[in-house]
Amino acid sequence: MRTVYRLQSQLSNGISQNDPDHGGARSSHGTIAAGDGGMTMVIRSWFESVKQTSDRQPNVWNSKDGGVLYIVDEYQKKDVYNRFVNEQLATGSVRLVDIASKVQFDRVWAQYHSCVRVRQTKNVDSKDAVKAELRRLRRTTATNNHHDKKHLTALLDSWCESNRKERLFYWNFRDQATLMPGHSMCMIIDGAEQSLHYAPRFNGLAPTRDGCKLKITGAILHGHRATVFVSAPHLPTGANLTCTLIDHVLNDNTTLPPHFRLQVDGASDNWSLVVFAHLEALVRRRAFLSARAARNTVGFTHDDIDAFFALLKGALEAIDVLSYEEFCDAIQKATETFKYKVNIVLVDTVGDYAGLYGPHIDVRLTGVGASQDQRG
Repeated sequence: MRTVYRLQSQLSNGISQNDPDHGGARSSHGTIAAGDGGMTMVIRSWFESVKQTSDRQPNVWNSKDGGVLYIVDEYQKKDVYNRFVNEQLATGSVRLVDIASKVQFDRVWAQYHSCVRVRQTKNVDSKDAVKAELRRLRRTTATNNHHDKKHLTALLDSWCESNRKERLFYWNFRDQATLMPGHSMCMIIDGAEQSLHYAPRFNGLAPTRDGCKLKITGAILHGHRATVFVSAPHLPTGANLTCTLIDHVLNDNTTLPPHFRLQVDGASDNWSLVVFAHLEALVRRRAFLSARAARNTVGFTHDDIDAFFALLKGALEAIDVLSYEEFCDAIQKATETFKYKVNIVLVDTVGDYAGLYGPHIDVRLTGVGASQDQRG
């Protein structure tokens, strides 16, 4: 709050020039409207502090502010304003009647801090049993009082913050692999949503069983390249396919660094004992000194691979696809702007990794968790 008090003092002393070293207004007109400037500066300073703890999205940008930041997931816009009011009252030096109205708060938010947003609740959030239960309790009449609401909100914030920190493990290792490719390698692999992956398929018409269904799996080797795997329709999904694709990506490298991290989701074909056994085999055969499989909890998964799949979906939605060649051409054109080179690979065979590792896997290994931090 020292920044707030300093800006208020400078403003009251007549400093309003467009100079960040003097705490000036930095408004488009160089001055601040009378009676409104003090609280405007308070709101702007408050948002600057909020940015320090917000969740930055690495693949979402806008022309005005650059990176997009999300406030804790459960907030609605009215809750953000209420949080601002409560923090101002907690200082003990501001009266309620002197605090900015919600109209002024929203105006300053939109004008100066449009990069700070409220994350929209997604259907996948309901799969998180803890989050779903805490949200349900907040809506019940039994907890319709200030004390219980405040307590449940604090629990929900703590839960979401722990999950956000969990995701930072992946972000940090991904950046490390990009900056130090001789030390670390980070790969994320995931399957795309399959509703559009038919050939032939006609735009605006639902695909039928007459079309050939093609399964799309994406893999990003951070700092190197991305690969789109198009699996033939007769191939089953499962851990065997995942291990086959991992080996395909690794075999395209002339050298391998000592440390490897595989980022996956919680699907049974990715987060499975067979995949874990394959990573263990890579270490024992001295392909790596260390190999780690990691995933995030539901609702806090990867933004980069999802953004990659969004490129594919946008391209396929707009065209008719009559053949496998047209399907691949559409994918190639859609990914021309992606930050890495994109290869398209047809997968027509898979290895029997489950049969290879099955006799060596202890069947008592169950309940493998996802967390490295609070719940690992």
